[in-house]
Amino acid sequence: MILKHILLNSQDKQEADKICKILNKEYFVTLITSERETLGYLEHRIPDLLILNEHEKGEEGLAFLKKLKEIELISSVPVIYITDCQNRKAAECLQLGASDFIIKPYNEYTMCCRVGRTIELEELRKNLEIEVEKKSKEIEKITLQALMAIANTIDAKDQETEGHSIRVARYARAIAKKLGWEEKQLIEIGYVALLHDIGKICISEKLLGKNGALTPEEYEVIKKHTVIGADILKDFRVLHNVMDGAKYHHEWYDGNGYTEGKKGEEIPMNARIISVAEAYDAMNTDRRYRKRLSQEEIIKELQEGRGSQFDPRVVDVMLRLIEEGIEEDDTIPNIVSTESDFAEESSALLHKVLTDYAEEIKSVANTDDLTGLWNRNYTEKNVNAYLSERRNAGALLMMDLDNFKTVNDNYGHIVGDELLKEFATILKTLTRQDDLVCRMGGDEFLIFLKDISSRATVSEKAEQILIMLQKHLIKPDLSNSVSISMGIAMAPADGRDFLTLYQNADKSLYYVKQNGKNSYHFYSEEERYETGTLKHKSTQIDLEHLRSFIQEMGYKKGAYQVEYEGFKKIYRFVARCIGRTGQKVQTVLFTLNDEKGNLPNLDQLLTAMELLHQSVNISIRRADVVTNYSSSQYLVILMDSSIEDGITVADRIVDKFRLLYNDNQIELRYDIQSVSAAPISKDFDNEVW
Repeated sequence: MILKHILLNSQDKQEADKICKILNKEYFVTLITSERETLGYLEHRIPDLLILNEHEKGEEGLAFLKKLKEIELISSVPVIYITDCQNRKAAECLQLGASDFIIKPYNEYTMCCRVGRTIELEELRKNLEIEVEKKSKEIEKITLQALMAIANTIDAKDQETEGHSIRVARYARAIAKKLGWEEKQLIEIGYVALLHDIGKICISEKLLGKNGALTPEEYEVIKKHTVIGADILKDFRVLHNVMDGAKYHHEWYDGNGYTEGKKGEEIPMNARIISVAEAYDAMNTDRRYRKRLSQEEIIKELQEGRGSQFDPRVVDVMLRLIEEGIEEDDTIPNIVSTESDFAEESSALLHKVLTDYAEEIKSVANTDDLTGLWNRNYTEKNVNAYLSERRNAGALLMMDLDNFKTVNDNYGHIVGDELLKEFATILKTLTRQDDLVCRMGGDEFLIFLKDISSRATVSEKAEQILIMLQKHLIKPDLSNSVSISMGIAMAPADGRDFLTLYQNADKSLYYVKQNGKNSYHFYSEEERYETGTLKHKSTQIDLEHLRSFIQEMGYKKGAYQVEYEGFKKIYRFVARCIGRTGQKVQTVLFTLNDEKGNLPNLDQLLTAMELLHQSVNISIRRADVVTNYSSSQYLVILMDSSIEDGITVADRIVDKFRLLYNDNQIELRYDIQSVSAAPISKDFDNEVW
């Protein structure tokens, strides 16, 4: 049995001999007679217990105790303080960190009991720390597995990024290995890279998988995934600096990245490595808008980003890995645990993490990206639910920022976006928690005030909005050009569902637009029929509103693109009119096939259909009508055209498509047929082409 080691500091030789005689029976005791020698001894060996025997200058003994407890290396060593003062000194030594004290004079039994109990408690404390650490590591391991599952789930939200985190982790580990990192560091950066995109759990799938360029507002939402990821991982201690990988992997070496604009060595090294690894994977993967780049193109892009976007040292390592054949490097292990490795408890922790962020995910899906207000879908659903519960009283305020286009044109979209966000803040300030505040799109906003039937109350609210707009939103450099027009519909008088209320409020909004702007107007069925004048006036408003809508739709360039159900109705209408007018109308069906006449693969099809849409849109007139007929077919109605005209147009579309899409494996062919005045009762889907 190994004896516990006690270090005794005592300048009183007689007292020291007494203590040693008592304790030497059960413990190994080292006697030191000066404070300097004690400090020197403690630099090389840590005892199980330290006993300080207070000498004649008692205050110096307490000062030495305080000094010992301030040294981090030995601060946890238990101390027994021996003193001849029963009251103040005893209390003070405990305050300074002593585990216990012994009052002189003492007997052997008291000394042995106090020392034995202190050592026993220290042993229990150490064992408890070990158990706690063991349990903590088990919990952290399970948590890590749960977060890995989430990371894989994030990748699966978009087919194009499936496996992205695993590949980035593999490349990051390979880079770090080339840089000479130790095995423990390699394991850690692999996991850190695996979790780098975990913040995308709060980004909608629709936005992550968008086919085409992001708007500035959408890009700002995407950028939030770094902050969200850092927040998820901030208290995760199983890995060193795991939060850094999530938060800083979009920082640029020259300081032009996000989230904090760090540059150079300010950016954590693991984030700099992940940045290059992620860029390589993005360029080496097929996307909707482009094919994967060749290795030569990837090398060129990395070289151009060297020193600006990327750390030069990391780029150089990545280039060496590409040259050596990173894809075939079997020495890079797959760091992802297999499904059988997952602990049963991970499912519970995974559920907890998802639950914690479920509300945020739901909020992102239901809110406007720029302003944070509710979007139209959420608002329409909730207004209808509210009205269906026979809680009919309510007011819908439809608002439009007048001359907003001038702001964008003269001051740019950044100023315009800030103005929209400020207006959203004003609306939230002036409404109650249960009211619905919505951005419909562009510069159109909507408020639904619940449990309000008084027009006077609604008028007061409308005037508050107008006043607050003038006070807080208008800036001197905007020359007071922005005002607000507002149309109001009251439930149930003006409608018992969202769509009816919205349409009537929109009509009232148009009335304000035509009568000076910067005001509000109620739509009321009662007013419309009180007098012939009001009835006629309101009818004229409806007609003017419809004319304005038709003109606005007519300004759009290109063919009239409609959904297939709408196309069927238009086709029936065209067929009905042909018999009366004798107009020649052609239908052209474009079909995409591969070189063997089969349906192209999904990636080819998505790209080809998008380019076919562009080819059609720039080749025909606004009077013509187009629709997607199937996943590989596009259908066109050419108005007032002969069969010869139709063939000419169709050939032009094929030529345009060939210029845009240079993959010879895809063939575009078309069939053309004149529309006949067939009986309108005939089912469109069964007609012969």
